[in-house]
Amino acid sequence: MDKRKIKRILITVSFFAILFAVVFVLYSLKKSPATCSDGIKNQLEEKIDCGGPCVSCEEELFVKDLQIKNTEWVDTAMGNFDSLITIKNPNSLLGASTIKYRLKYLDDRDQIVRETRWMDDFILPEEEKYFLIQETAVPDYFSEIEIEFGDIIWKKFTARQQKPRLEVILTEFTNSFQQNLSGFYRVVGTLVNESAVDCETVKVKIVLRDDQGKLLATNSQVINTIYSREKRDFNIPFPSDYNMEKVEKVEVKPEANVFDSENHIRFYGITEQVD
Repeated sequence: MDKRKIKRILITVSFFAILFAVVFVLYSLKKSPATCSDGIKNQLEEKIDCGGPCVSCEEELFVKDLQIKNTEWVDTAMGNFDSLITIKNPNSLLGASTIKYRLKYLDDRDQIVRETRWMDDFILPEEEKYFLIQETAVPDYFSEIEIEFGDIIWKKFTARQQKPRLEVILTEFTNSFQQNLSGFYRVVGTLVNESAVDCETVKVKIVLRDDQGKLLATNSQVINTIYSREKRDFNIPFPSDYNMEKVEKVEVKPEANVFDSENHIRFYGITEQVD
């Protein structure tokens, strides 16, 4: 092959290379760049617009807001108030491992007369529970309690989580003044851990009401280290006899935070996922 033919071939190849480069540049300029919101699975994404260089392809959670069912309070006869907030979680698979909240005590003009510090609690899927805040000093008259929620950490129940089965039996409201002048009114009973897990901490909340359901008094006690299938007695005193003669109904509400891994000592068997 002579030099003229070689030169002609090189010119032709160079021409098409330049033409291809120009077309590629024009196409690239015209085409929108790949993004994590273009609705196309590209740029090494695991699914459309997630994974790879985009956010993780975690299951999207549709969360319903917590419901405030009731707010109650009672004077403890010492210038302080116990507040009882009934909260409902409408989500069937989601619980909140942490709920930041605070209370605002309002007067008739909706002016804040007292605001608590930020506190935290938890709630399980489809649970209705009491938030109990004891001995809050409120210097002025108030007519309403408002609860304000802060950060809420939602979590989906896993296959190794279950709602704790904590039963209360042999509950009794007693007046130990009749036996001992130095005694108290008390709520006694037995807590039974029917769960397949040992619990490091169980909180037992007591709510006393009259025959009309009016809140009279509250108290709580922490029971440490209760094993699966174990029974533990509790004895919760009420130091004041204020309103005690009106008690007709005793509510006992045990709770354990299953989201706290340190609260579970060990599992027995495999727990089922929440329906």
